Amino acid sequence: MKKLILLLSIVLLASCSKSDDDSPKTLPLTYQNLAGKWNFKSVIKADGTVVPFVGRCSTQIDYIEAFSYGRLDTYNFYADCVSADNNGTGTYYIFPDNLISSGGPIFSDSKVTNLTANGFTIEYATPKGLGFIIDINDAKAIVFEKR
Repeated sequence: MKKLILLLSIVLLASCSKSDDDSPKTLPLTYQNLAGKWNFKSVIKADGTVVPFVGRCSTQIDYIEAFSYGRLDTYNFYADCVSADNNGTGTYYIFPDNLISSGGPIFSDSKVTNLTANGFTIEYATPKGLGFIIDINDAKAIVFEKR
């Protein structure tokens, strides 16, 4: 009976510790951790509503590419699914408190939160109109996922 109780205890401890390892690990905001291709996933409106990001093209997913040397390119496809706007090309800067800024309208004066290997969110201090890429005029945040 003691062996059975010991075995059950070990199984319970092992299962509890494994569930902790399944949660995504938050990464510090660095140029290296942000580097990669990231799809636009959803937009969080000022009232907290989460809206799936649906671009103008039905076959291409809009995305950004961040480089570890501080360059950021965005690809927001037109309805023809061939040509794309680039609303964030150029240098981006990371400041204390996870603030990020670039010359483009998407990342200017935003804050990066929840950065993991699989995704991140940018939040705006005041709601922002995103009419140049998606028909939303009160975006509080944009959620990205790894491409």
